[in-house]
Amino acid sequence: MAERYGSHPAVIGWQIDNEFNCEISVFYSEADHRAFCEWLKRRYGSLDELNRVWGTVFWNQTYTDWEQVHLLRPTVSDSPNPHQAIDEKRFISGNTISFAQLQADIIRKHASANQWITTNGLFGHLDSHELADRVLDFFLTTRIHNSRRFLLLLRKSRLRTGVGV
Repeated sequence: MAERYGSHPAVIGWQIDNEFNCEISVFYSEADHRAFCEWLKRRYGSLDELNRVWGTVFWNQTYTDWEQVHLLRPTVSDSPNPHQAIDEKRFISGNTISFAQLQADIIRKHASANQWITTNGLFGHLDSHELADRVLDFFLTTRIHNSRRFLLLLRKSRLRTGVGV
């Protein structure tokens, strides 16, 4: 689409994807768990370091094999290891931002220099600041209030259009 319409004068900008990572219900496949383990291996280098940083001795979850490490799973008290939880958020956010970057790079390859790129939605498993800084020209979000739709454009200093928003 970007190749076909990237220089079309009626196209002023692009919205990539829609509400990245907005799901409330979480399900992870085995491939997700394996990717998380690979991410942790690159981040910490060894299980000893992972155990130290995550404070697993306190949480009674010292790992002796990488196959024991997973993305968060339900716990009896819904109280996971907070270090594991923040790394899960970092992992998910990093992957989501990489996916957004992939889309933006394809568009920028074909789009006119004055066309902006945005997405909508701000969600908990996503570092929205990093997404905006690395990928977007600005964030777009829709708010529903008194049955009216209001658009809030969060401007970025590098907004390429030069047009006031």
